[in-house]
Amino acid sequence: MPASERSSDAHQRKSRWGVLAAGALCVLLVIYLASPLIVLHSIQSAVETKDAVTLTERIDFPALRRSLTKQIVEEYLKLTGKKLPLHAMGKRLAVSVADPVVARLMTIRALLDLLGKADAGEKAKLPIERAPFTSTSFDSLWRVWLNCDYRGRSFYVYLPPKKSRAEQFRAQLRLIGWNWRIVGLDLPEDLKEHLAKELVKVTNDLLPEDEDH
Repeated sequence: MPASERSSDAHQRKSRWGVLAAGALCVLLVIYLASPLIVLHSIQSAVETKDAVTLTERIDFPALRRSLTKQIVEEYLKLTGKKLPLHAMGKRLAVSVADPVVARLMTIRALLDLLGKADAGEKAKLPIERAPFTSTSFDSLWRVWLNCDYRGRSFYVYLPPKKSRAEQFRAQLRLIGWNWRIVGLDLPEDLKEHLAKELVKVTNDLLPEDEDH
């Protein structure tokens, strides 16, 4: 075979491999972009049908508990003017302070109510149209996608998509063992305030007063 033909054949093989590689990357990109949206829809279906098993599989409970604890403690400190010690004991104290409220939220029944009805119990309830995982929230996949944020192995979505940022929940999903799971749920400010006020009522005076107050 002449050298020119061998060169042409090698060039064609490289071109084919290049096309295949580009095609594979496109497929992976589509999977990456679509897979969390598919999981979101499965979570919404589980919430709507009260499928506790499926919802449990889609939640990283320790991570979600940390997320809720951090938010409620921060709001509690803001309301009370107390300060949290910065050392490790302070972190344990924060967990113990928030536990009366967070423990109640971490049951699967409570999570179904929170995700599907915006109901955190004990009068900490928002209008149902602000609930994050309802069929209404997912009636437009395009609108949901516009409220998403992809960050490597983490995925964020603001729900319901038709509400303003101040009225929305922000769910964080993370890719864990090839499965997307909820690891965080940022609550709207007014719901956090409800829960923090509940915490003020049920906690003892565990933290020192802020000297500036």
